[in-house]
Amino acid sequence: MRITNGRNTERIRLCGIDAPEKAQERGKEARDHLVELVRDRTIRPYFVERDKYGRQVAELFAIDETGEVFVNEEMARSGLAWHYARYSGNCPNRDAIAAASELAIAQRAGVHGDAGAIAPWEWRRQNKR
Repeated sequence: MRITNGRNTERIRLCGIDAPEKAQERGKEARDHLVELVRDRTIRPYFVERDKYGRQVAELFAIDETGEVFVNEEMARSGLAWHYARYSGNCPNRDAIAAASELAIAQRAGVHGDAGAIAPWEWRRQNKR
């Protein structure tokens, strides 16, 4: 994801989650859901660290007149992102992301209801060029 602050654009990775790749089943749906979560809202990132690719890793909050949405948690709750436990240790709200993911799994929401759904990190490993 990219966010813009004035004249600067920064690539960020959402802390603690991993969504399907665009070429993967539900990849475009996950992207579209993320866009809807942030559209017409003030975005407040909480930067945690930089990953090995130089991206900022962040928890992202979308704010409007109705309140605040924790985007990382909502992506997991919708079942359109997996909890990426391997890389969530530094996320301040790791427990909320994990709980949202467990709820999505229990409700078979999103990717968790798809037979044969594969986690993005496994999909990337299998589809290396």
